[in-house]
Amino acid sequence: MPRAPKKCARDGCETRGTGRYCPEHQVRWKQGPSRTSTPEHAAWRKAVLDRDHWWCRIQGPGCTGRANHADHITAVAFGGAGPLGASGTRTAAVASSLPSAGGSEQVPSGAVAIAYNLTVANTGGGGHLRVYPTGSALVPASALNWPASGYTRANGSIVAISPGRQVDIYNGSPSADVLIDTLGYYR
Repeated sequence: MPRAPKKCARDGCETRGTGRYCPEHQVRWKQGPSRTSTPEHAAWRKAVLDRDHWWCRIQGPGCTGRANHADHITAVAFGGAGPLGASGTRTAAVASSLPSAGGSEQVPSGAVAIAYNLTVANTGGGGHLRVYPTGSALVPASALNWPASGYTRANGSIVAISPGRQVDIYNGSPSADVLIDTLGYYR
């Protein structure tokens, strides 16, 4: 059964739709060199990591104990390309931090895997995302699933990375906005 239209979440906007925001107030994302859409986002991420003393919450085998971040999104308003299309793949480099955090190396050379959080928003239909090392064959298992259009979902996991410290994200749906945040790394 389709969702009933509701008022846009933007203050003062009376437009109704099935997503959280109307099309005018939606922010579309893509991977890119700018890494964040706003200085506020960078400040928020730093505040969270400072609060947690930069400790990794995953603590799996080979964990270094330090939480690292590599946010790979650029809003369309800042030059991003928008949603990841059907059967599309994007490469995310996870080696460096946000430019606002100094652009320092966050996933060092020699790392073999990362702990990450994957988020999908503004889905164009039911589907899934798969995450795998750049240069490897497409994996058969999904990292995140959703049932229909208009969903926002997130999931955390661990994935091997390529020697160039990159992962590929495959979209098995009509279209979706995709975000990936690196939480830590393994040697």
